[in-house]
Amino acid sequence: MFRSRVHAAALLSAAALAWAAPAGPARAQTGAKDPVKVTAEEFVKEFKKNPRAADRKYKGKTFELAETVLRVGRSPVGYPLVELRAGNDFSGLTCYVTEKEPWAVYARGQKVKVVGKWPDFPVTPQLAECKVEAIDKSPLLSRTAEELVKECADLRAANKKLVDASVLLSGAVADKEFVKASGFTHVTLRNAAGKKLTCRLLPSEKELADGLKAGQSLTVAGRFAAAGQDEITLDSCLVVTQK
Repeated sequence: MFRSRVHAAALLSAAALAWAAPAGPARAQTGAKDPVKVTAEEFVKEFKKNPRAADRKYKGKTFELAETVLRVGRSPVGYPLVELRAGNDFSGLTCYVTEKEPWAVYARGQKVKVVGKWPDFPVTPQLAECKVEAIDKSPLLSRTAEELVKECADLRAANKKLVDASVLLSGAVADKEFVKASGFTHVTLRNAAGKKLTCRLLPSEKELADGLKAGQSLTVAGRFAAAGQDEITLDSCLVVTQK
């Protein structure tokens, strides 16, 4: 009799525990899916200190960072990227993004939030499959060729205001020239003043540049280099194909 009562009590206790337990996974388990929040500088330092240890630690993890854009561009093999500042102005954390042309939206100096995955085979500090969200307004200036030429009528004022600015420039192609020594393609845009307005397209844009014809509409994102008596120049330009 005593043994049967103990057995019955144990069954009731087990049933009570099963009823009280949550239906879904415990918070500690779901926490493993929460993004890792670090700074870009911390990420780069940890990776460079011991890449293998970092790979073991973060394999399969998702990261969330709020940082300043160092540059926006395309990798040598064509993958769009946003590079985040990581303590210096020379190299940062490379984030390969899902957007096809992030240079048409984001620019150097802008604060953004990036959510991305630890790559399968990391060689340098980088994240894959990243989604970018603006935290503050993009500093990207939108201009037509005619507007930029007029704005540069006062060379001193234009150079003071625009030097190193990120510009989204649109116009009609006047001419183009491939510079073999640098790999850049120099594309000039038409304007009523007849001013030479040159967009230096990066080597990554050569295939797109090869297809350009005189009179064709073109939009590029680039860095304002200088306005001179004979020429206005945008450097490090990337082609924008999506409207």
